[in-house]
Amino acid sequence: MVLSNIILNFKTIQKLLDIVKIILYYLVRIFTLLFSQIFVNYYCNFFNFLEFIMTIDEVLKDIHAIHEHLQMFEEKYKLISSDFYNLYKKNKLEESHDFVEWLGFYEILLDRKHEYRKLLKSRILDYKLTSPVEEEFFQTI
Repeated sequence: MVLSNIILNFKTIQKLLDIVKIILYYLVRIFTLLFSQIFVNYYCNFFNFLEFIMTIDEVLKDIHAIHEHLQMFEEKYKLISSDFYNLYKKNKLEESHDFVEWLGFYEILLDRKHEYRKLLKSRILDYKLTSPVEEEFFQTI
């Protein structure tokens, strides 16, 4: 009983930390849009630092959690996220709260996939490979 409560509390804390990461990401994005180049430099340095300390397990957890959020938008608007992203970036869609949020999640996903590729490259030799992996593999997202 006590052990199950501890496990539930630990999972709750992990979810809260994931939410805090996403909130921090949005706060930094807002400040970079509103303020000077100083905040842009801070944003880059801050997220480079976060990526540096993230493990591949954390990156994978983020990717899976983000997919849940993206799926919600995809079902609501009947549009897959990559198509939404292309349309939005080409200014084909009006700006709405949902679209800005969807865009944010999708851009976080792209960042996490990029980080995943970097981490995978550093540990690819841990896997039993039948042949060498070409450099192009790590460039795809």
